[in-house]
Amino acid sequence: MEASKDRLSKDTSQTYVVFGTTGSLGAATVRRLVALGISTRAVVRSSDRAGQVLPKHSRIAIEADDAMNAESVRALCHDADTIYHCVNVPY
Repeated sequence: MEASKDRLSKDTSQTYVVFGTTGSLGAATVRRLVALGISTRAVVRSSDRAGQVLPKHSRIAIEADDAMNAESVRALCHDADTIYHCVNVPY
């Protein structure tokens, strides 16, 4: 894990996008990135839910959108250096 931490923390100017950030995996991913000093674009279906799950932080930009809409995903990821897909599959 230490090598991963070093690699992530070297360049905090990159754009990180995390889908599914109101779920447990996505929220944990956002918290970890922010703890490393990395600004994160958090993509959620509901900004109300995001306010309940994610911490308020200047490094978190919440974007309410549909991860199942290809055009939306392309627009959200157009400048992304790293993308995390943490969307739970409906069952």
